[in-house]
Amino acid sequence: MASNRDKAKNINHCHAIILALSLIAWGHPAWSQSDAKYSAQIYKKNCAACHDTGNAGAPPLSDAGNWDNRLSWPRWVTNRRVINGYGTMPPRGGNNALSDQDVKDAVTYMIARIEAGPQKEAENPKKTSRRNKNKATPNNGKYHKPPQNRETPKDSYGDEVRLGKKIFTQTYKYARRYVGNEMSCANCHLDAGRKPNAAPMWAAYGMYPAYRRKNDRTNTLQERIQQCFRFSLNGISPALDAPELRALTSYMHFISKGVPVGVNMPGRGYPQIKKTGFDPNPARGETVYKTRCTSCHGSNGKGKNRPGGGYIYPPLWGGDSYNKAADMYQIKHLAGFIKTNMPKDQEGSLSDQQALDAAAYINTQLRPGDPRKGLIQSLFD
Repeated sequence: MASNRDKAKNINHCHAIILALSLIAWGHPAWSQSDAKYSAQIYKKNCAACHDTGNAGAPPLSDAGNWDNRLSWPRWVTNRRVINGYGTMPPRGGNNALSDQDVKDAVTYMIARIEAGPQKEAENPKKTSRRNKNKATPNNGKYHKPPQNRETPKDSYGDEVRLGKKIFTQTYKYARRYVGNEMSCANCHLDAGRKPNAAPMWAAYGMYPAYRRKNDRTNTLQERIQQCFRFSLNGISPALDAPELRALTSYMHFISKGVPVGVNMPGRGYPQIKKTGFDPNPARGETVYKTRCTSCHGSNGKGKNRPGGGYIYPPLWGGDSYNKAADMYQIKHLAGFIKTNMPKDQEGSLSDQQALDAAAYINTQLRPGDPRKGLIQSLFD
């Protein structure tokens, strides 16, 4: 016959199981096709006005770096904060008619979209469940699938990886001593350096050391990162043993897991536009810019600031943009980026000539000079 102590243990064990199942049910409801569509409708009616645009200081779903900390919260914590209100967000997103389940469904939809990345709007969050997340890719297996945040090891290496991602997505904050503007690595390497055809880090990591015509010698990956700080971020190069540089290298190593060394992977760099038969024309490019780019980057090219620092949409010229030594200052690179990745949510809609013209217009505007040249020479460059 079981003792009273054994009975008490069994009762406590049952209570623990019931509590665990309750939390799972709270955070991970079962999804049907109709549930997914309904949740998308809840989001669009109640949440999209802020989380699609960044209004009222809300983190946009497209800004993955702004969600790193939030995605680490237990799901029930996220649900409760949305229900009760958190920061500047009112309870239930300002719609008290929403039930608790409506809120939880909207949260699941949002997290699915964030984890799916900017290339795919997750109309069916079931496809990005924790069990099937690695199968839910917008590239149909053509491109490398980097590990997800949840796969980061819980050890010292994982700590460096997490710090590296913070530096990558919020360089202006976590590598402040080395940058000369408010931009971040992720402004040029989209989706935290994970997006194909937006110079993803997983496609670059295994290709170094590599010769660069820019400085006429073989460069290590760390030296290449130093150049980004000096040119794209208009700052100074971190020392090779700087903790920021070590953390960035660790992050790039982590998302490159499974990529063969020395193989030119699909999606590397920015696609190069073939010659159209017409030179890039800044005058035509001004028209393209005014009609297709100003809604995000502004008529003055200054972009859109993120509350708390950095940019939701980066400046394309002016004192806070990349300098004249950055790769983006070469029309062929900028045009390839524009053609493949812009305008936002309409990627690929510009013709090759429009992309070339827009790049020419952007790069004729004032910006910081080439730091490799003297001050006087850079003024007349």
